[in-house]
Amino acid sequence: MNHSFKPMLKKVYYKNLLTCLIIILLALIGLTILALVQVDQVLMGLIFVIAGIIITISILGALISYHSSKYTRYLVYDDRLERKTNFLSYNKTTIPVENVTNISYIRNIISDRLFGTGTLEIYTSGSSSVDMRMENVENVEKKYIEISKLLGLTDSSSYSQSGEKVTTQSESFLFRVKPFRKAITVGLVLTALIGIPFFIFALIFTIPPIYMLLSDPLGGVIAVFIPFIVLILIALGLYTLYAYLTLKRFDRMYYDFYTDKLEYYDGFMTLRKASIPFERITNVSSNKNLIDRILGVTTIEIETAGSGGADIVIKNVKEGKVIVEKLKEELRKNGRN
Repeated sequence: MNHSFKPMLKKVYYKNLLTCLIIILLALIGLTILALVQVDQVLMGLIFVIAGIIITISILGALISYHSSKYTRYLVYDDRLERKTNFLSYNKTTIPVENVTNISYIRNIISDRLFGTGTLEIYTSGSSSVDMRMENVENVEKKYIEISKLLGLTDSSSYSQSGEKVTTQSESFLFRVKPFRKAITVGLVLTALIGIPFFIFALIFTIPPIYMLLSDPLGGVIAVFIPFIVLILIALGLYTLYAYLTLKRFDRMYYDFYTDKLEYYDGFMTLRKASIPFERITNVSSNKNLIDRILGVTTIEIETAGSGGADIVIKNVKEGKVIVEKLKEELRKNGRN
């Protein structure tokens, strides 16, 4: 295979333009609010300067990102992957196929899904971070499948002649692991029950003295209780949003185990899919902390060759020990102890 592709320049342009417009809009909203509350003129001038610097940096960053993408190429060979960039300075990154331990793709829920692009991430043995990133790739799922096949991986997804994605069940499929939603919900509730009293206790020391209620009851209520209630409502709203996004993320998360590989899908705001062949897995273990014991779940940790720790951590799993034993048995069949 000798295949090359480039970042989608038109979509890079629109993504950067959208980012700049959002930053400018937020800056204008902030300056308008400050003007309405009549901030000191000197301070207002300083804020104007800071806002101008932020907007200028965002525009320069967008221009650099666009021109860098313009002079970037990604090449896929039978024995290696390459990334070449010739903007300001020439840079070439080469990764032999045999060194690749993991490949994944990421799609941000806002910009990538809006413009139909994504990012491919390549990991190698001996590294815990991304070794090659292919950004702003059109049809990133197809590119992910192509490179997965090059690495000796197959994918449980295919495409029809019309280009639509078709999910199929591989004959080598063993089982699917999903986080236990009830345990996640209970954990979120416990966190709220513990955190809210501490938050209220901290607020008590930030509101005006209680004697204001005695000297001026109406003014005291306005100065003490209204800000207190508003802050409590804001905190509850933010935590509710966090809990909702957390549950959505775990609802979309799954780990599919095959006879020769592991595929996992993770994320809500940012979607990620990756494949790891069993031949690159070196260790599988399970553990439980105190909260896990209370909720009746297990954490499974999977390590790959050359990593300094767990590459994949599967939390809130029921019957974790049984799953670990099944996985170890499959690893032994693939010649991994």
